[in-house]
Amino acid sequence: MDMKISGAGVLSGGEYEEVQISGSVKIEGGVRCRTFLGSGAVKGEGELSCEEKLVASGSTEFDGSIRAGNALVTGSLKCAALSVEAEARLSGSVNLEGKLSGGDIWVSGGSLRAGEGIEAESFHFSGSGYGPNTFGSKLDCEGLLNAETVKMTLGQGHYSVSAIGGGTVTVKGAKEEGPFSPFGGFPGFTPFGAPWGKPPQGSLNVTESIEADRVELENTVCPLVTGRTVKIGKGCKIGTVRYSESLDLDPKAQVEKQEKL
Repeated sequence: MDMKISGAGVLSGGEYEEVQISGSVKIEGGVRCRTFLGSGAVKGEGELSCEEKLVASGSTEFDGSIRAGNALVTGSLKCAALSVEAEARLSGSVNLEGKLSGGDIWVSGGSLRAGEGIEAESFHFSGSGYGPNTFGSKLDCEGLLNAETVKMTLGQGHYSVSAIGGGTVTVKGAKEEGPFSPFGGFPGFTPFGAPWGKPPQGSLNVTESIEADRVELENTVCPLVTGRTVKIGKGCKIGTVRYSESLDLDPKAQVEKQEKL
C-alpha cells in the first residue's frame, strides 16, 4: 500500500510500498517501506527502513536509526544512525548521534556530524569554496573515519575527525579565490598560533592519527601520520610522520619528527 500526505497529519507506523510526504507529518511508530520521499517536515518516533531509496529534501527527523538501499539528502536529516547499503549522497545538513555507514558515501558542502564515526567502502567529501560570499561547510566525525578510499577536498569551513584509517587517504585544499587564503587571511599567512591550538578555518583537524597504505595531505593538522608512501603538502602541521617506503615533504609543511619503519 502507498501512502501520500500533502498537508498536516499523522501516519501510523507499519509496512508500506511508497511513502510520500510533502506536508507536516508526525509518524507514530517504526516504518518499513520500499521508498520514502520526504519534502516537508517529518518527525518520526521510531525507526525507518527503506528497501530501495530514501529521499529527504525537507526536514526529516527520526528518534531511531534509518536504513536504506540508497539515500539522497538535500535538506536536513537527524536520526540515531544512518546505514546505507549502496550509495549515499549528502548535500544538506545531516546530524547523527551514532554511526554513518554504507558503501559509497558522497558529501558535498553542507554539514555532517557523525557521533560514533563513519565506516564505508569509499568516502568522498567536498567542502564549500572560498570567498566573501561563501558559507562554510562543516564535518564533525567523533570517532574513526574508516574507508578503503578517503578523498577530501576542503573549503571554507571547519573539519574535525578523531582518526582516519584506510587504504588510500587524500586530503586536498580548495583553490583560493581573490585575496583570501585557505586559512582565512591573506596569501602566505598561516596563523597556527600555539603548537596544538585550534586549527585555522579551512584545515582538517585530526585529533588522534591518520593511518593508511598511501597518504597524501594538504591543510591538515594531525599529531601522527603513518603510511607506506606519505606525501605531506602545503598547509600541514604534523607531529610525527612514520613511513615504510617513501616520504615527500613540501617546503611549506611543518613536520616535527620523521621515522622510517
